Amino acid sequence: MRHFRLATAGAALALAGCIGVDMDIEILDDETARLTGTMQMQRALFDMSDDDGDFCDEADGGRLELTDAYAICHIDQTGPFAELFQDDDDDTIPATAEALGNGIVRVTIPLDDLDDDMDEMIEDPSMMAMFRPMLEGYEIAFSVSGAEIVSSNGEISEDGRSARFSMPLTGFLDQDLDMPEAFVTEVRH
Repeated sequence: MRHFRLATAGAALALAGCIGVDMDIEILDDETARLTGTMQMQRALFDMSDDDGDFCDEADGGRLELTDAYAICHIDQTGPFAELFQDDDDDTIPATAEALGNGIVRVTIPLDDLDDDMDEMIEDPSMMAMFRPMLEGYEIAFSVSGAEIVSSNGEISEDGRSARFSMPLTGFLDQDLDMPEAFVTEVRH
């Protein structure tokens, strides 16, 4: 499932195309999830990217929307964990989902590698000055949802049915992110 792998590649992908990511993993049972969300990039960058369908592949549940300002990929795919979170690319940061019993699933999204590709750009003030305006207003956000959140190191919603972790892309430039190694949520389906 290419969309989740693209979304979790986060920082490098965001800087390459100034992409905002907002993904939700809804746990349906001990083996199945529904992945929904959007990836968004500036339309001018999309037009220059010579995209061959990788940004928003229909076969992976994507639907491309082009506006004057943005290219938006709306994602909606349901399937087994092994299909949605397959790790067949060395350049990805895979999520995992593990059934713990009693209708509880632990979802782990590694975060510690998201800013690995940023060091070189941060050391170059001209690169930072060029990218900062393009990254303003964009964030990478992940949420996990289900019948009940049992525990999470993200922000749990008032209704207790979802947990969210988000970070502004400019935080990578400022290096002021206080990020855990992973966004971990246990959810009852």
